[in-house]
Amino acid sequence: MQFNFLNWINPNIYIVFLNSCLTYLLIYKFWKYFYKRLGLKKYKNIQRIHLFEVPRFGGVVIFINIVILIFLIKNNDVQSLLGKITLAFFPAFLISLKEDIFYNVRAVWRFLSLFLASAIFLSFNFSILPSFNIPMLDVYSNSHLGFLIYCFSIVAVANGSNLIDGVNGLCSFVFLIIFSCIIFLSYSVQDISIMICASFFIFQILSFLIFNYPRGIIFLGDTGAYLLGFSASTLLFLLFSRHQQLSAINGLIILIYPITEILYTVLRRFLSRVPIYKPDRKHLHLLIFEFLRPIGRLKKYSNNAVTPILAFLWSFPIIVLPFIYKNISYQFLAFFVFLLMYHFIYLKISNFAKNSNKKK
Repeated sequence: MQFNFLNWINPNIYIVFLNSCLTYLLIYKFWKYFYKRLGLKKYKNIQRIHLFEVPRFGGVVIFINIVILIFLIKNNDVQSLLGKITLAFFPAFLISLKEDIFYNVRAVWRFLSLFLASAIFLSFNFSILPSFNIPMLDVYSNSHLGFLIYCFSIVAVANGSNLIDGVNGLCSFVFLIIFSCIIFLSYSVQDISIMICASFFIFQILSFLIFNYPRGIIFLGDTGAYLLGFSASTLLFLLFSRHQQLSAINGLIILIYPITEILYTVLRRFLSRVPIYKPDRKHLHLLIFEFLRPIGRLKKYSNNAVTPILAFLWSFPIIVLPFIYKNISYQFLAFFVFLLMYHFIYLKISNFAKNSNKKK
């Protein structure tokens, strides 16, 4: 295949990358001043594991840089793709930004804002739908029911992304892999525009990681986690819509970590008869954090150790995708293998936690 990969490394992506680094540096330098000046309250969520108040503006910086790139780039198709994503996400951006600053937005309003954002996006792009290459699924996807399923799917991925944003670097590395997978599939069908969009997000994540891992001086916030999940799922929707030869089941593999996290969380809370919107500390990454924290030498590094420990889970899509992206049967097999791996690890860590509590 003769395809020049330099075509999708757009120089404007480097400009917004540098802009991100500078913006994060300014936020870091002036955060304490504005925090005291505005009288912001302390973050008290049950899932909190950090000792200090940290700015949760990673998502705001990414969102602003999407807008900047839209004005800078000369590719009309890229402008259209990113414009649709940005415009659709705007209601969720406002709600999640309020949550990141004041921590007082109810879960139902965040859910509704994401659902509205998903509905707006699909209203732009519902004429040509992704193909699963499975007749029964394709019949239902081309209907009002399909519209609702796609809306809930995008919302689920966005919420799953927020659930895994609990320790330094985890959500960012998950989406580095996800957008890398999108580049791989886009390359296979020679879609330069999708590749440019995915590479933009990769560079934005890299600039964020400079300040987030391992020191944790900037967080993505709800805005960032929602934006990454929303952008990845909508880019995949567009990719599969534009290239019907690619089965949309590939999206299940690429987004498997946030999908598994949201499914597992909802099921766990339902079986425990706990409201599904009520936060807890029973996510896999938090259980590993709690397991590592009492260990003397690891206590100081327990937060940063979680992400590399889970590397075999968040790197799973990029490892298997090149071998299975053309075979639906292998894709379903990979999906169930991941579920079994996740479930096995979760049970082991849970048992360790229970045994540790008994000894205390």
